[in-house]
Amino acid sequence: MPPDVSARARIGAGMLVLGELIVQDGGAAIAVRIFPSVGVFGVIALRVAFSALVLLLVARPRPPRRLAEWGVIAGFGLVIAVMNTSFYLAAARIPLATTVTIEVLGPLVLSVVMARRPIAWLWAGLGVAGVVLLWGLDLHRLDPLGVAFAAVSALSWAAYILASAESGRRFPVRSTASPGRWRSPRC
Repeated sequence: MPPDVSARARIGAGMLVLGELIVQDGGAAIAVRIFPSVGVFGVIALRVAFSALVLLLVARPRPPRRLAEWGVIAGFGLVIAVMNTSFYLAAARIPLATTVTIEVLGPLVLSVVMARRPIAWLWAGLGVAGVVLLWGLDLHRLDPLGVAFAAVSALSWAAYILASAESGRRFPVRSTASPGRWRSPRC
């Protein structure tokens, strides 16, 4: 965050990230338990439908007016579809913790590439070392297709971050300071 951001804003941002992680990973933990009942694609449909409902209720986005806006939405939707599908197909074949660990490599690599600072490579190296330590020597026991799906999910998560930034640039967001007013993001 920029240095001019208040401590309150930093704490709020951290709490939002923590909340997102709890919801995302908690949802994934529940999702893998209902695979036998609704299947992988049923879980994906339930998660996407629930997310769309929350988005409509909370953000109340306006419909796009230009063809370029529809392109951004379609690209974003495609990235989300690939990310969710590959994640749950991986989680159906390899342990959830392993799936999440592989998936996190996508944003990690993206952050290193976007940082353009040498220290970022040190942190990335430590992250990769942590992944290797968590996996131990049991890599040969993992389903290769599950690992491939998790890798696609990792790439999709990095693409999701980029698509989200583009979406933020293209579409105004509702200001929390004055709920009835719209403002352009500072991205």
